[in-house]
Amino acid sequence: MERPVCAMEDESAIFIRNGKAEIIGAIHKIDKGEIRPLTEEDIRL
Repeated sequence: MERPVCAMEDESAIFIRNGKAEIIGAIHKIDKGEIRPLTEEDIRL
C-alpha cells in the first residue's frame, strides 16, 4: 500500500472514524514535486 507524503500547517489534523476521514486545517499532499490540498480520497483506507 502506498502512503502519501503530507505537509501540515499550524495545528492541522486528520481524524478517521467509522471509515470516514475528517481533515482539519491546511494539509497538503506532495507528489512528484507538486503540492496540492490533501483530500479524503488521498487517505481512503
